[in-house]
Amino acid sequence: SPSPSPSPSPSPSPSPSPSPSPSPSCITGTEVYIPQDGCCRTESGGEGDYKKYEGVSQQECEDMCDNESKCKGYEYRANVCEIHTTSVPNAHDGSGNCAEAKCYQPTCISPSPSPSPSPS
Repeated sequence: SPSPSPSPSPSPSPSPSPSPSPSPSCITGTEVYIPQDGCCRTESGGEGDYKKYEGVSQQECEDMCDNESKCKGYEYRANVCEIHTTSVPNAHDGSGNCAEAKCYQPTCISPSPSPSPSPS
């Protein structure tokens, strides 16, 4: 008699890749804003979601980003501040307004770990 064909093993369902959870604040390190030349752009090159404020200083713009829990970075040029709530990992260094703009990305600088004493 024909031997029973082995039942196909269920393929493991791909586990969703864990998206990096945004740290609301730098718990252990220091959060600094790293400027890039140009306008803030999303991964697909779009502008994303942002709120625009005029007549503010760069420091005020940074403070607004700090106070906005969803802020993923800010763009600043000549008293114009854009608080971006969509991830904007790219900067578009282009013509017009973007030539003068800088895109500031919050980056967590971790303190260098102190060497742990090796167990004796």
